[in-house]
Amino acid sequence: MDRQQGSMNRRTGHDFTAENQRSEVPSALIGRLATQATPMAHAVARDVALGDEEAEAVVRRFLDMVGGGPGLRMTDQVRLRQEGAAAARGGRALALSMDAYLSTSWVVWDHALQLRPAPDRTQLGALGAALLRAGDDIAAALSDGYTAAERALAATAGATRQAILDDLLAPTTADPAAVARTLRRAALAGLDVGSPHHLLVLRASAPGIADAPDDLVDELGRRLARDPSRRPHLVGARVTDVVVIAPPPWRDRIPFGEVTRELPGTWWAVVAGPEPLEHIGRTYAEATDGLRVAPIVRPVGSVTPLVDLALERALVADPELSAMGAARWLEPLGSAIRGGRYLVPTLEAWFATGMSVTASARLLGVAPRTVSYRLDRIRRLLGVPALDPMTVARLSAAILVRRLLASTAVPSDA
Repeated sequence: MDRQQGSMNRRTGHDFTAENQRSEVPSALIGRLATQATPMAHAVARDVALGDEEAEAVVRRFLDMVGGGPGLRMTDQVRLRQEGAAAARGGRALALSMDAYLSTSWVVWDHALQLRPAPDRTQLGALGAALLRAGDDIAAALSDGYTAAERALAATAGATRQAILDDLLAPTTADPAAVARTLRRAALAGLDVGSPHHLLVLRASAPGIADAPDDLVDELGRRLARDPSRRPHLVGARVTDVVVIAPPPWRDRIPFGEVTRELPGTWWAVVAGPEPLEHIGRTYAEATDGLRVAPIVRPVGSVTPLVDLALERALVADPELSAMGAARWLEPLGSAIRGGRYLVPTLEAWFATGMSVTASARLLGVAPRTVSYRLDRIRRLLGVPALDPMTVARLSAAILVRRLLASTAVPSDA
């Protein structure tokens, strides 16, 4: 038993001494290599396209870390994580930082082989092991710092870009200082503040989407990111709407046409511009007003230029006056004692079929004579000598106004 314990103690002592040698031998060799830091830095600079001073700083840091014993010291790990985080925040690729240290490792090894007197095999073996271990540890620490910083940036970038979007969509101010501050923030988001931009406002009504447009925001962001033109853009949510700001030109000359093509869900969109960024807030207010009427006169999944909705917007700009005008032409029909409830639907069918009595009858499922009788009765109830073009235009406008005012898209008290 005593002999076994003594043998174990001797083996443990031998292993401890060998471990000390493995940690101390590289340090002694590193001292010799440190005198070659400047020529080594020249080689590293050529390999990874660094400046000589920056490369020498990397070489000396690397030698210090390798000479500190097996494994990175805590201070080295902290410094490398900070370096990786700084690369992420500066928008530099992680590989650039790693390459500098990996190149240094090979350059150090080459210079070690050229030292005179040459290191013995034990020293070179210990140095090789230290270089391999340092490469793994340095890469892990840099990656850890870089990844942590990227996660933090991702968490704040979305909030920052949303805040910038909110600033741009705020009502236009006459304060030059406030405008300049908003434009500076827009530049931080990558927008070219000297160029005009198009504005897309998209409103979804499918169940589960209207209250949470995040999926649409993500999808539109992905599509813009894949766009070959790589145009700078902002995408975000405003209550139940999705808003996108991006500059021309557009491949198919239709702003956001490619971006919204075959976009899933039930939605309507209005596009406006191009406008200077400082006017986007005013344009946004007009676009949302256009979205009140777009679902009534445009098909699902359509992107409509705001100017194409000007007439409909004007018709309901004053809801009370619009309702009064529609009532003047439709109330006598709907309140008629006999068959009044059929008169307005007959008018709608007549307009929908190009004022064809036969086609209207087919659409309504009645005889053509019935349609003719109803049209004559409409004329008499309105007190006009004939359904002439002016009367027809007023009736058509009245029906459209009633549809717009009856829709939830245009509140009657708006």
